[in-house]
Amino acid sequence: MVGELPGAARFIGGLLHLKPQIRVNHETGSVEAGDISRTRSQAIDRLYTGFFKHFTGSHPLHIAVLHNASLAEAEALAERVKREFNPQELIITIVSPVLGVHTGPKALALWRI
Repeated sequence: MVGELPGAARFIGGLLHLKPQIRVNHETGSVEAGDISRTRSQAIDRLYTGFFKHFTGSHPLHIAVLHNASLAEAEALAERVKREFNPQELIITIVSPVLGVHTGPKALALWRI
């Protein structure tokens, strides 16, 4: 997930132009730090490549693109998913309130449903 940093970390991240990512570890349920990028486009690209490196293509894909007040970017990400992977199901929706509180505006995420 690409999103915002909280409080003082946001100030420092803003000075350094950092775009953080977080990941959910599906084995433990814990939230973990992901890649850190300098530009938003680089962060979105790393989100995309990191997400799809785990799929072998042996099962039909059902993918959700989640966003928090970033519909245009979510639609562009969904188009890339459709063009490169042709999933059986592709949904664009907003993030849950819990994720939205922790990531802030303009968050993007990919989720396998």
